[in-house]
Amino acid sequence: MRAMTTPPNMLMQARLSLSVKRALRFTSAALVAIAAGLAHAQEPANPEGPVLRMQAQASTEVAKDTATAVFIIEREGSQPGAVQAEANAVLASALVDLKADKALTVSSGHYATYPWHTRDGAIESWRVRAELLAQSSDIDAVSRATGTLSGRMHLGSIGFSLSPSARQKIEKTLMREAAERFYENAREAARALGFRDVELIEASYNKSQSARPVPMARTALSAAAEMPTVPMQPGQTTVTVSFSGSLRLK
Repeated sequence: MRAMTTPPNMLMQARLSLSVKRALRFTSAALVAIAAGLAHAQEPANPEGPVLRMQAQASTEVAKDTATAVFIIEREGSQPGAVQAEANAVLASALVDLKADKALTVSSGHYATYPWHTRDGAIESWRVRAELLAQSSDIDAVSRATGTLSGRMHLGSIGFSLSPSARQKIEKTLMREAAERFYENAREAARALGFRDVELIEASYNKSQSARPVPMARTALSAAAEMPTVPMQPGQTTVTVSFSGSLRLK
């Protein structure tokens, strides 16, 4: 049997049709790429206008209105249970006396029982260290507490802070001031750059963190000495708020 062959004219037509299809596909892709490139070239770098980043803050100095006193008791003995019982008895009586003053907010602080070792690692004794905290916006009440616990607990530290309610009130006033300064500075910058006004895109609000009273470092074990009422004078603290954000120049 003779093998069937494709006529030369039909083979040429098939090859020509395949070449045409490939050429059309290449041409279409090229046209799409050119059109996309032209469209991109015609778009401005920033069609809505340049963006300005701005930050402004407002701050003020205010007197700290809250006092916190930390009272410490330390006891030592051969048996941990006995040492804890002695310290707990002092804490209980001190709590009763401090809570009798309604101007004070009283709370328990750090409480630790730990062994005291000799140089060769043996336990020489047991020690207890405990704290009571007395806090008030009435500075005189905290001052009186130092005299109330005289002879039973010694004064570890006195710190002053701004109460949350006072800080919130001040921050609201400063927030308006900072916002006005933010827009005022932005408009001045816009005019200096040759624009007429600004439009807010996004902004963030920040405020300073409230400082906590810093306690004194651990002292050497000592008995509570008689102490007079401690005079107190709170200092100043800085409250700061700020706005930062982006604005469109118009």
